[in-house]
Amino acid sequence: MPGMIRPADSSYQNMAGRGFCFLPPLPVDEVALMRPETRGESIEVVPVVDAFRAAQSPGELCPLCRPEMRAEANALEHLLGEKLMDPAFRHRVEKEGVCRTHFLRLLQGTDRLGLAILLQALVSQAARTTMTPAATSPTSAKPATNDTPFVRLRALFCPAAANYTNPAVHCIVCADVEAAVRQYCQTAAKLYGTKSDFRELFRNVRMICLPHSRMLLAEARQELRSYELAEFMQFIKSSTKRRLERIGSQLETFIKNFDYQAAPGSRQEVASAIREALHILTGRTD
Repeated sequence: MPGMIRPADSSYQNMAGRGFCFLPPLPVDEVALMRPETRGESIEVVPVVDAFRAAQSPGELCPLCRPEMRAEANALEHLLGEKLMDPAFRHRVEKEGVCRTHFLRLLQGTDRLGLAILLQALVSQAARTTMTPAATSPTSAKPATNDTPFVRLRALFCPAAANYTNPAVHCIVCADVEAAVRQYCQTAAKLYGTKSDFRELFRNVRMICLPHSRMLLAEARQELRSYELAEFMQFIKSSTKRRLERIGSQLETFIKNFDYQAAPGSRQEVASAIREALHILTGRTD
């Protein structure tokens, strides 16, 4: 049976007060912890090793996309859980907000009570924000950007608006998931430098999507020695280039098939190429 390890409440209070990300660890397969190759490893290592091992199965692509999906599901469940009653966590939710994408995912769930509590907190915060008088610059009749009424309200529900109104406002789920995936990337980079069997796993994955390649390279620069980093970067660069060229060739063939003189091509192969193209360029396609 998979188990969920959750930190104590006092641990959350201490971290939240200092602005740390609070995302409980993902469920860990207790059987996986007992396998010879993972026995004695920490719970941070096992999910990463398992993800890279699973990525070698037919139909699997980037080894970090599936853990990201699990991290997101965990964060969404956590968002509607009992911690929403915690004033410190609730304050963080009100401050950071939830993006449209993750609101839509919450709407697809079944926890209507948790969603109602979350929305009530955000609606109340938005109402307080709209009642705040606009701060006006002494040299201009135009209200100051970050204090204008509806600015935080708009940024709260529309991530694109946050890019040009209040960069500090973002999505609590996006932030926590990104922090979790960065931790996975850091662990993967450390394992690459210290475990030869993991290096072999790493070199045998079919592909790593571009978003996660960038995150892996950023962590590898901090964790690997110069010669290891050069090898790591060369592998990602060459494997990504080969994958992109193959996908590009398949898509080109598909496009040419629309010529009336062309012989019909394999629809299944083209469907696979479209999926892989989206995956390698943007990451998850769920």
